[in-house]
Amino acid sequence: MSSRGSVKYRFNYGRGGTSRNSITNTKRDRSPSPDVDELPLGDLVVELHPADISPSDGLTHISNYKCIASYNWLDSSEPVILVPGSPAIWSPPAHRRKLEPDKGEVFIDQNAARYGSFPLEPMFRAIYEVHPELDLDDVDVVICRNTMGKLFDFVTTNSRRFEIDVEIIGDKAVFIRKERKATEFIDEFRGFGHTFPEEYTRWDSAVKGSSSHHRIAEYEFAGLKYLLRFESDGYLAETVGGLDKASSWRQGNMAGLANTTTLLSSGNLTTIGEKRPMAGHGLTVRKGGSESDQEAIIEIKTRAAHKVLDMESVLPRLWMSQTPNLIAAYHKGGRFDDVQILDVRKDLGKWEERNSVNLRKLDALTRRIIDTAQHSTTRKCRVKRTASGVLEIRELNSSHQSALPDDLRHKLKKKDLEGENDLEDEDDRSKEVEQGSPERDSGDYDDFDDDDQRYDEEDDSDKDFTACSLDDCGYCGHCSY
Repeated sequence: MSSRGSVKYRFNYGRGGTSRNSITNTKRDRSPSPDVDELPLGDLVVELHPADISPSDGLTHISNYKCIASYNWLDSSEPVILVPGSPAIWSPPAHRRKLEPDKGEVFIDQNAARYGSFPLEPMFRAIYEVHPELDLDDVDVVICRNTMGKLFDFVTTNSRRFEIDVEIIGDKAVFIRKERKATEFIDEFRGFGHTFPEEYTRWDSAVKGSSSHHRIAEYEFAGLKYLLRFESDGYLAETVGGLDKASSWRQGNMAGLANTTTLLSSGNLTTIGEKRPMAGHGLTVRKGGSESDQEAIIEIKTRAAHKVLDMESVLPRLWMSQTPNLIAAYHKGGRFDDVQILDVRKDLGKWEERNSVNLRKLDALTRRIIDTAQHSTTRKCRVKRTASGVLEIRELNSSHQSALPDDLRHKLKKKDLEGENDLEDEDDRSKEVEQGSPERDSGDYDDFDDDDQRYDEEDDSDKDFTACSLDDCGYCGHCSY
């Protein structure tokens, strides 16, 4: 795989229904949202530069990975999720056509846009719907791929401005994604990061009306147990071993999977059930879909034909979610005659080896943030990467809303309430990170994404512009370059 540019993350659509990240029926949740609050912040506690972060001693290999739950957002005027849901099926058309570029209002963070009160709540409702008695006592970190990617970008000096909230609930550090806005209106050329998935994937009838699919993985990394949420672009509905993922599908060769209609799963198909509102909250949970094999999950990236994907910018998010399949789609003027299905599992292993030091820096930064939140008065903090490159960590005042509603907080604090293993009693495990110099910035922060924010995305999403720098731009002529 060659490297000739950078790739940005994008949103998805779903063929056979409404656009997966265009906004049609969504009624905005007007409750306090983590992406729009203007509440006062507490004291500045820490300022860090990337150079201040020394690698931890943690092991960088992800172990004991398993997908424990999943859900789909329905394109509804009210916040409704399907559990376990199902990813969109990779289903390329038998006859290619020139696609229109992306346009209209789209989601940046669908969880916040659809349920701004508690964007992390659907994650836990899905978990407890499938596993009512699941013990999460040994989980240390709750995070989404987008947020984890931002922290990694900071330690590798590749980050832009961002903000993240962190709250200690029981003995768990809950990282809350924040965006300046949860949706965006596209009125100029941005590429085909939305319309390509709309054309080349479809929703199974069991999850008809879905707009996105989100997965929750549990794994161990660097001595901590993670609960990670990420958005999936789709699913290869044939046996993984039966596909030649290293090949290119050029003219006339796309019909092979065009008639694929069966969604393989590791569980039984569940018909869509009755709506069941959660007591005291506006989120509705419905049973529907089927569990999906992680080995068949895909990430989709689109580029102009003369710009090969920069795998070094794609692999970090794929590694965080352990997504094994990448679809690289190249176009000329909106016509996609070169679509490649790539098995990237070996690439992820090699990337992990090359980035051992950076991954240990990610661990050190994560632990430093957790330690700061643990020792704050409210057990909450705001992490902000400023325009000057400094990472500020401030205490959050008690007026800032909790990450989760009371019943879920109680579940996660069960062990703490029994007087066991409060993380506040742990040793200071982040001394490898020293406080940086006090440069400050009061400017706004840029929209980010990853999976979750779909120009991408995360899974975990930067916008799907083809231009990656002033020097090598030459694709569309419509971006800021």
